[in-house]
Amino acid sequence: MMRLHNAVSLVLSTLLGMAALAQAETGAEGWLRYAPLPAETAQQYRKLPHHVVETSESPIARNAANELTRGLHSMLGENLQLSATLPAEDAFIIGTPGEIRHLLPALTAPSTIAPEGFSITQFAAQGHTYWVIASGTGRGELYGVFHILEQIAQQKPLASGTDFPSSPIRWVNQWDNFDGTIERGYGGRSIFFDNGHVRPDLTRVAEYGRLLASIGLNGATVNNVNSNLHTLEPEMIG
Repeated sequence: MMRLHNAVSLVLSTLLGMAALAQAETGAEGWLRYAPLPAETAQQYRKLPHHVVETSESPIARNAANELTRGLHSMLGENLQLSATLPAEDAFIIGTPGEIRHLLPALTAPSTIAPEGFSITQFAAQGHTYWVIASGTGRGELYGVFHILEQIAQQKPLASGTDFPSSPIRWVNQWDNFDGTIERGYGGRSIFFDNGHVRPDLTRVAEYGRLLASIGLNGATVNNVNSNLHTLEPEMIG
């Protein structure tokens, strides 16, 4: 993804900058802790909408809408309302080009968007301002939301534009072993495996997946180059 380098830098700089707050934070959330902005900085975003319209009912699309409300509440102290219909107020609108055109027929939006890509458009109509996040997939919608939250976290003005991944597969290698150890790992034990089995509680895996998605990654190789045939057993892949 074109913005991947900047996003990775954001995650790394956030983690490094948290050293002074080590006693107050664990660092597990990375930049997704959505640190509150100083009041004077937050003022530049005071005109952003307080409604989020999610046109799709897919789980990933709902995650995108929830992520936007979560991030803006934490960073700006704003309480956003979720809706499936267009309110008579300013709003963020998340959906596919077809779904969005149904709500805003006058909007000129791309008819197609690259897989997992997104388009962000500021649009004025009927006396209201809409921030439109369009994508052909729920994943693209989520990446678009993270892009907006990233701009705010970096205290940058929001801008219209499009972005898309340069590669369909973007993963990290974990190098985890089934006994819970990690090859060349220095940050603790595996969040995936323990004592030859998948961990019963995968809460941290879900949070890790959210962090990867926030910088445009869409996969992880959970074991390492010392491949283990147990990976193919039903309990591991079922």
